[in-house]
Amino acid sequence: MKCYGDNPINKIECSFIKFSKNEPEHTHGKIEMVYIVSGMGEQIVDGQKFIYEKGSMIMINTGQTHAFNIFENTSYINILFDISLMSDELNSGDSLSELFNIYGYELDTEFFFTKFSQYMIPKIEEIAFNILAEYIKKDYAYENVIKAGMEQLIHLFVREFYNNKKIKNNLNSELKIEDAMRYIQENCLENLRLEDVSKIFNCSPNYFSYILKKKYGLSFKQLLIEKRLSIVIYYLLETNYSIGEIQTICGFNNTSYFYKLFERHFGVKPKTVREYKRNYIRFIDDVSFTLKK
Repeated sequence: MKCYGDNPINKIECSFIKFSKNEPEHTHGKIEMVYIVSGMGEQIVDGQKFIYEKGSMIMINTGQTHAFNIFENTSYINILFDISLMSDELNSGDSLSELFNIYGYELDTEFFFTKFSQYMIPKIEEIAFNILAEYIKKDYAYENVIKAGMEQLIHLFVREFYNNKKIKNNLNSELKIEDAMRYIQENCLENLRLEDVSKIFNCSPNYFSYILKKKYGLSFKQLLIEKRLSIVIYYLLETNYSIGEIQTICGFNNTSYFYKLFERHFGVKPKTVREYKRNYIRFIDDVSFTLKK
């Protein structure tokens, strides 16, 4: 977290930062939002430590002491902003609780840290980079565009924070199958094993399998594959990653097995989905061109 001068004239300061060495303790005169684009390390806020990685986001209150310890070279988008950017009725700009009260959220901690699930990361990065681009270009009404992006980030951040908190609070309680399913969905691109997940929800692998089969009609392995394939579709339609890259990202190490599963599940090959996307974009472009003429 770079040590800014916190220019009181600017309601927002935004930067893309790369670093390879630890950052010492420091504070800011604005609320700070940090989104980790790459790397891994440890964030320390008021003495509390959090391991960060790609997809992590933290919101830090004005005046809080914080630092970075680097495990791997790290890059992140850093946003410092005054609360008056989000509401003309508030001018102090020094409180996360005031910020979240604007949107009806009750603050029960001094700062927020969360890790977005794999399928959410592309969306979060798109919003964060759009905010950065608007700040750099400063086109007409750029602050309003930034505000809209910030509001979207805040809502998605709060939702992820409280969903993750809910799961964490239930780790040692009675198994709640909806929470277990959400955990599988949000972590399906990780190397999940039945034994590990059942342990998290404090039950035996056999009982966990029984509950999943009874509720959803699918085994743990089948559910995991189904969730991964749904994310494959998302990446095919919403990103420009190659099919091979998507296959790897989504946890399918065997190419022939991946293609066989995909075609059996969706009835078409992955390239058919990607061609649909290209043809659809071409169709929209042609229609737009015709209308302009």
